Amino acid sequence: MHWTEIAQLLTLITIANGTPVIAQKLFGEIGSQPLDMGCKWRDKRPLFGHAKTLRGVILGALCPWAFAPLLGVRWTIGLAAGLAAMAGDLLSSFHKA
Repeated sequence: MHWTEIAQLLTLITIANGTPVIAQKLFGEIGSQPLDMGCKWRDKRPLFGHAKTLRGVILGALCPWAFAPLLGVRWTIGLAAGLAAMAGDLLSSFHKA
């Protein structure tokens, strides 16, 4: 893999992980329903924690898709990077929560 391809993928992953934070600052409580819809795990704690929202996951997956062509990457790669970043984020939140 060439260094430019690595830089493009890292940029897409950064966009995926930064988008939910920016969306929270821009939209506040609009669309900020918890992703786990209030479900609790066996220890009575939220499945993904309080900060994981449906808005954040959707936008985190779609923004790399939208930015990929601007970086010279196919949109399918952008979508895959966004989905993978969000899946990893949710898995780590589930594990920590």
